[in-house]
Amino acid sequence: MTAIGIVGIAVGAIIFVRGILFIRSAKQNIESMIVWLLVGLCIIVISADPTIITPYITIFGFQYESSLIAILGVLFLTLVVFWLYNMVLDLRDKVKILHDNLAIILSNSPEARQEDKPKDLSMTQ
Repeated sequence: MTAIGIVGIAVGAIIFVRGILFIRSAKQNIESMIVWLLVGLCIIVISADPTIITPYITIFGFQYESSLIAILGVLFLTLVVFWLYNMVLDLRDKVKILHDNLAIILSNSPEARQEDKPKDLSMTQ
């Protein structure tokens, strides 16, 4: 096993263990962490035995294993960006709803009603 293979296994193991710890501590969404667990597992498997992807090189028309791995990485990161973009849009909609609800609650508060009363504009001397 080469040094890069050992580093790959170590990085994959770190990603995998961190994913499990995040899921157990309930700090992250389980769906997102499953994706990272799969990524960690794929890194471990490909680093341990790079010949696993050799049959796919000719199917997809690549000459080198590293080219296929780079393209798969770029495609995965593109999917992650689109997924995160959709999450941001959903959160933006939720924030808008919360903002509207907060405005309604604050407009019905006693302090807001006192501020709406007309002030005496006559000058007393």
